[in-house]
Amino acid sequence: MTSGAIGASVIFGAWLGFFTGAPAQLPPEIMVDLYQLRADRLMEDKDPVAALEVINKIIDLHKEHDRTLPDGFHFRYAEIALSAGSFQDAMDAAGKYLLAVGRTDPQFRKALEIMDEAEQLQIWVETRQTCTGQSKRAECWMAISGRPECYLWNPDLKPGETGTWTGECSRGQAQGKGTLKLVWKGGYKIASTTSGSLQGGKQHGHWVEYLDDGSFQDGNYVAAKRHGSWRFLSAIGNSRNGPYVEGKKHGRWVEHELDGTSLQGPYVEGKRHGRWEVQHSDGTRHEGAYIKGKRHGIWTVRENDGSIFVETYRNGKLVTTE
Repeated sequence: MTSGAIGASVIFGAWLGFFTGAPAQLPPEIMVDLYQLRADRLMEDKDPVAALEVINKIIDLHKEHDRTLPDGFHFRYAEIALSAGSFQDAMDAAGKYLLAVGRTDPQFRKALEIMDEAEQLQIWVETRQTCTGQSKRAECWMAISGRPECYLWNPDLKPGETGTWTGECSRGQAQGKGTLKLVWKGGYKIASTTSGSLQGGKQHGHWVEYLDDGSFQDGNYVAAKRHGSWRFLSAIGNSRNGPYVEGKKHGRWVEHELDGTSLQGPYVEGKRHGRWEVQHSDGTRHEGAYIKGKRHGIWTVRENDGSIFVETYRNGKLVTTE
């Protein structure tokens, strides 16, 4: 390398080093502007937790240089803290702002709304039933792994269940669109990966779900309950298609088994109830009623050779054949 090139390299290195360490050399007021810009960008990127960490640096900077924070800072801090799920911090900041500006301030009502929402959410935090220590089948708020103070509503807790979420977390709850992965124990480790949208920590709208055994299902949720049309396809080819109402099968379903058997009939609040038809791959047909999930009454059996006979059931048990 020539001496000229060496000299240019030294100058460039010194110039780069200056800008690499520039933030530490800037005056406090410019550093505040930098942190505010960074926090705003993080909020635009839907990362309020990181934004709150950045804006806390502004507080540290003012303490270090014995400066007073402007009134408007407390309002912005309250907004970010509320989105990040730090409800007590949001209430404290909103309170400082309200005391400083008075009732004639244009944002007085908005600050009141932030304080009221933060207070209500803080009550939710203190009274929510988390999944920690709960038995299986419990309905509870499950903490998202690696996301402190971010919770997902679990309507049917499974043994050892944990979950991760790729979407945003706002106000203590998983929100928006993303992919949810749940892992639990059931004799062996089972995992499901689902994609859809969350509102207030609860599955809402259309979801597509996969189990690690190769099965697939998709349909709609309303507030974490299946509601509307659903379809299921197992790894070996069994299928189920029909409607849910508030988390329970309700309405006409069509079911197909791998062996060629098909079943059609209504569910009422999660149980077969009403007239069903069952057809086997050899052409044999069974027709009769279910009452609250059990065969009951007379069932007609039509063999593939044309012969017909009847069976009588009582509460799911065959009592006579004619």
